[in-house]
Amino acid sequence: MRIFLLLILLSVIVISCNTKSSTANLETITEDTIIPQGIKRGEINIVSALIDATCRYALFVPNDSLKSYPLIVIFDPHASGNHAASQYKDLANKYKVVLAASNNIQNNMPSERYVYYSNCIIADVMNNTAIDSNHVYLMGFSGGAKVAAFLAQQENVFKGVISCGAGVPDIINIKTTGFLYIGFAGFSDFNFLEIFKSENIIRQNILNSHFKYFEGKHQWPPDSIMEYAFASISFDSKTSSTENIKKYLTKEISNTKKIPIRDSWKKTISFKALRDLLSSNQQFPNEKAQIYNYLGGYESKAADRALSLSLTSETKSQNDLQKAFVEKDMEWWDKKMKLFNNALIKKDKTPSDYRDIRLINYVSMVGYMLTSQELKSGETLMAEKFIKIYRLADPSNPDVVFFTGVYYAINKQYKTAIDSLNRAVQMGFSDKARWNSEMSFIPLKDSLRFNDLENKINSMP
Repeated sequence: MRIFLLLILLSVIVISCNTKSSTANLETITEDTIIPQGIKRGEINIVSALIDATCRYALFVPNDSLKSYPLIVIFDPHASGNHAASQYKDLANKYKVVLAASNNIQNNMPSERYVYYSNCIIADVMNNTAIDSNHVYLMGFSGGAKVAAFLAQQENVFKGVISCGAGVPDIINIKTTGFLYIGFAGFSDFNFLEIFKSENIIRQNILNSHFKYFEGKHQWPPDSIMEYAFASISFDSKTSSTENIKKYLTKEISNTKKIPIRDSWKKTISFKALRDLLSSNQQFPNEKAQIYNYLGGYESKAADRALSLSLTSETKSQNDLQKAFVEKDMEWWDKKMKLFNNALIKKDKTPSDYRDIRLINYVSMVGYMLTSQELKSGETLMAEKFIKIYRLADPSNPDVVFFTGVYYAINKQYKTAIDSLNRAVQMGFSDKARWNSEMSFIPLKDSLRFNDLENKINSMP
């Protein structure tokens, strides 16, 4: 038995010799044969692992009693496990899956730390709940998807990865028999191109690989889209009823058929996802026939060609935009962003319109990275330009306003800095780690206004 699984089982033995896991503000419920007293079925439980109380996660157990359940371990890039688990708890209840979402693992964490926390979560859940150890899946969004892919490659003990909004090319190194890979991306996600282009490579190396694209940007998929992953796991683990799958397929096929011919590329993408879902299943012959009939027709093949043409220039455009951050002036950027923004107001968007929207989001992502880098190095002249470009691409993002506050603090314009930081908090900025590690804020700590803001940030959940 492999080392990773041995560590988990050893942890379970250690935990089992102690008292039950601690939970926050939970009412006592009747003891059952699967989970210990204190953890409530059908609700999100905020749990501190017994082996290490600093290891915290959101746990959801379906509101019934099975002999064992599949487990999905979830990684949010901002350690917002409560939020991630809450989005999908109804799906987990419907398809009889346990969720455990980390409140520790986040972007820029050393790999040894997220290996440790993931081990800790899995050990604790296995102690609390009857888990089918042959069906443990990892799910992540953005940086969390990269964490999931990394962990899946360490030991062949995981049954699959659900990757949202991130390209994970290393996933092809996994050799687990019957491994399930599910990739999600929004049409407006700046990572859409990377994920779409990786399909062929991943399919060649992981036979049971699925891809689902949806109307959205760089975000966790809504539950109506994420149901695709739960249906896939249900097929894989044989936990949910055939009736649930039948209803899901009927709904998805009906919705896909309604997509108008002008959006035949979306229709083709949707039917391909359903084809993936049914590819290794011998049931539902009528549904399969409808899917393959469309994908074999002229409309679908023409849509494929049109989409490929629109994606061909996107990589070059991304490279050109990176260079433009340094090489082009703000007049050029004003014109470029106005051109891209025309796509946002169009009602019936073409593949080219979505490409322009993705490029806006790409500029936002690069703007965030370059601004952060320049402010850390103290290069305020370039930082000022990058903030302006970032604001053009993403004016409602509180990070832009936070960076503006940092910029003013570095330049000793303290009142203006606090004004900007106040607006950032009002807009929803809540990153405690970034706030508390920002050295330029030290001179602001004599201000009552700043201290009030800092207390507000630190009191956030």
